[in-house]
Amino acid sequence: MKIDAGGAGYALASGILASGIGYAIWYAALQGLTAVRAAVVQLSVPLITAVAGVVLLSESATFRLSAASVVRPRPH
Repeated sequence: MKIDAGGAGYALASGILASGIGYAIWYAALQGLTAVRAAVVQLSVPLITAVAGVVLLSESATFRLSAASVVRPRPH
């Protein structure tokens, strides 16, 4: 694989820009949410992403994807 400076720069810039916009939207929305609602929204992101992948990108809706959507790690 060959990485050139221009492509790496564009990838970094788009990632930084997308993250910055995402965080700005999240913190603006956070002002109107209670702590419980904010937690529910934050924790539902992986499930929303999985559903979007199936619906928008024609990803396979496998048992593994379904199981990963409901399993939570044990607290330490």
